[in-house]
Amino acid sequence: MITAGLKALPPVGEFQHTHGLLESHAAEIRGRKLLPAGSLTGLVVAAHAAFCREGRSRPKQQRAKACVQASARTDASRREGVTEVVVDGDSCSIDFVLAAVDRLRSESGQVRATIFAAPGRMNNKAWKKLVGRPAFHFKSVRRRGMYEEPNDRAVKKHLGILATNAATARIALITSDDDFVQDMRKIVLAGKEALIFTSSKCYGLAQKYKQAGVLVVSLDSEKKISYKVRAVLESDGTGFVQRCSPITQRSLPKEVGVLKEFMSSSGYMPTGREYLQSCIAKWCFTNSLGPITVYPATSCFLESYQFVTEGLARDAREDVAFFLPLGYATSGSQGRRKSIIDKYGSGRGWSISQAGGPFILTPSSDLVSEALKRLGFLDSHLNSDISEAMLVFANISTNKMLLRKLEALPEDGERAEQLQHKFEQAFLSSRGSGQWQVAPSDSRLRATFARANRITDASASREEVFAVMQEYSKKKGLPRLKTYNGLAWQILRHMNRKDPSRRDAVQL
Repeated sequence: MITAGLKALPPVGEFQHTHGLLESHAAEIRGRKLLPAGSLTGLVVAAHAAFCREGRSRPKQQRAKACVQASARTDASRREGVTEVVVDGDSCSIDFVLAAVDRLRSESGQVRATIFAAPGRMNNKAWKKLVGRPAFHFKSVRRRGMYEEPNDRAVKKHLGILATNAATARIALITSDDDFVQDMRKIVLAGKEALIFTSSKCYGLAQKYKQAGVLVVSLDSEKKISYKVRAVLESDGTGFVQRCSPITQRSLPKEVGVLKEFMSSSGYMPTGREYLQSCIAKWCFTNSLGPITVYPATSCFLESYQFVTEGLARDAREDVAFFLPLGYATSGSQGRRKSIIDKYGSGRGWSISQAGGPFILTPSSDLVSEALKRLGFLDSHLNSDISEAMLVFANISTNKMLLRKLEALPEDGERAEQLQHKFEQAFLSSRGSGQWQVAPSDSRLRATFARANRITDASASREEVFAVMQEYSKKKGLPRLKTYNGLAWQILRHMNRKDPSRRDAVQL
């Protein structure tokens, strides 16, 4: 019971009488054997009444002095206690971690940081150097399990342990994920100070943690984030991507609040957990409004806010599927990555620019096959098997993560027809961003085969590469797959079989 924990609370500074009244009322309530909710209500009323009576009997100057002393005690407890920093290594940069820890060290006497990431993270020199610093610790998380994110599971377990550790004064989480809202809420209810460090661009994420009673600290670099690519959805459901003049990132709380209220009243956000940009894209298409910028979010919110406030708002609603395809992350030398960021604004901007642009699909019997064709997993030639197309699609890391969040991953014994229905529901859902990853490039495989003289050169025809893949797969005793993408995925997975960061594969 919540009231039972109050017995361990020390007297509240100078308000000794308040504490006594609260304890006596608690004892009386426990004697009545009320439910926890009733006990808590009674305690709140008693505490408020006692505080008011005692507060009114004190001069204003004394009350102000008591507040200052209470604040000083909180600061002292921070300096004397330990601040534990929990880092979700899957979703933050080294610079962000250092900025958060430096901020905490300016307020706390002792700060310890624990970083959760895949074993292969220690192969990165910069991360290895960070973990080598005093008070930084690394927890290796093996990439096992398909239906739950391993890193999330490890972070949740650690947060639960810290919540009951008496030596921990406060707990700070560094993440860009909302999967830990309930875990941080438990820390708040345990009477500890809970913080999350995130970027101001993660407005929706910040609101979820704030509602749970968690203090949100925005950490943005002095250099403003600028987007140099915009993705535009036309009113007919087609779209394009273009480079543009720099667009400065803004959080826009007023506009976002108005848009969420409108989308909720129009039926596009029935639970409040929907992805706002997806809802906006679907609303614009259904009501023949557009063109609308769907990336970056700053432009999307400003343009749709203008639609709503200028009287263009309509409430027609239809279930449609929104897609904002992603290419693959930047790779290569640091100089190449810098060149890409200078040109496209960010790695995400570059990724979106490589994937063909946003589009809308309406519900139909072939929605899944059409989506897989548009994303490059299915065609009428070497990738004509829809089961293998779904297999490869579901094993792309970004797609697997989004399918997991939407509870659409295949289960043991599930037939291809059942999985096709799951995919359809996932594509139609507004709880996802619509940012599905396109089929992977075969460039690495071509380079490997060319070096081994298995193909004439890296520019060999797909038919030649396909024949070599079939031969290689048979020689290695791999499961017999029929499509180009299926064989390429299977062979690359075999080549990476010793990678400690490799995840379990989805199987059909």
